[in-house]
Amino acid sequence: MPSQPQPATLPRQLRLRKRASFQRVFRYRLTASDRWMTLRAAPGEQSYTRLGIAVGRAFGNAVRRNRIKRLIREAFRHTRHTLPPGLDLVVLPRPGNQPQAHELKQSLYGLAHRIAKRRSHTPGSHPD
Repeated sequence: MPSQPQPATLPRQLRLRKRASFQRVFRYRLTASDRWMTLRAAPGEQSYTRLGIAVGRAFGNAVRRNRIKRLIREAFRHTRHTLPPGLDLVVLPRPGNQPQAHELKQSLYGLAHRIAKRRSHTPGSHPD
């Protein structure tokens, strides 16, 4: 009998859920941007990378906001094993854009590695 496929969900421990976690990432001020999104990061409290998504009303109606959040979660789920470990990430999608899933994956991967490289150049220091 064939085995049942595992659900392709994003576990709770990989998500930023509390306001204090989001505020900590925003206060740290480590940022990278491209055409599709702005990525903010801070050193994480765990050894794995976690994701938070902040989509404002300027992005569009609830349907558009929820769709972009689903696409970002899917991009993170597919790329999380290749992202730098120990970061808390908050994704802010850019208004007016309607990226495809593969574009979000590339964007998330590239921005996270750019942030990790920048962070490794200044060990133990907080960017001003």
